Formats: sequence, structure tokens, C-alpha cells
Amino acid sequence: MMIDKERFSEQFSLIDDETTIEIINLFLDEKKERFLVLHKNLQEKDYTQLARNCHSLKGTIGSFMAPVPFQLVSSLEKNVLAMVDPEIEKCLQYLEEACKFLAEELENMRTSLISER
Repeated sequence: MMIDKERFSEQFSLIDDETTIEIINLFLDEKKERFLVLHKNLQEKDYTQLARNCHSLKGTIGSFMAPVPFQLVSSLEKNVLAMVDPEIEKCLQYLEEACKFLAEELENMRTSLISER
């Protein structure tokens, strides 16, 4: 399980299901492009932009209360800022894999929210 469902419920309790579904959709729709950009930043060794994009993704992942992907994106951001090149690619690979599982959980949660209407 990638998402701490109790904390997720607390986080999204103040907004309606429709808005929660929109937030989930936004992440799912942007996920592929975000990782293409992260890989491009790494390939071009554009560490400034890579760090910015990691930070943005960290905020998004953090809102879903997903501790494993959050820790991975935090580690990636730290390695980018410290210019620890060998660790960056490995962290990015782990993060991308974890986000696949996160996306699956979010899709299931979205389906549940839609069926509850």
C-alpha cells in the first residue's frame, strides 16, 4: 500500500468528492509527462530544473499521503541538490516504479469515489 488511507481521508475530508476526483485525475494525467521531463532534465544534466521538478512532484505526492513515494522523491531532490550523480538515476527509477503503484491505488480510490455518488 502506497497511500496511508486514514491520513488521505483526513487530508481530503474538507473538500468534496468531485474535487478529490479532479485532483487525482490531474496527477494521473500529468504523471507520464512529469517523468519524461525528469528524465530529460537528468539526461541534459539540468540539475537546477531537475531539483525544481522534484520539489513540485514532492508537493503533489505529499498531498496524497503516500510515504514511500514521498521519501523517494525527497531522496531524489536531496541527491540532485547535493549533485550526487550516481544516486540520482537510481532514485529516479525507484520513484517512477513507486508512482506506478501509487497511480494504481489512486485509480482504485477514484473508482470508489465515483461509485459512491
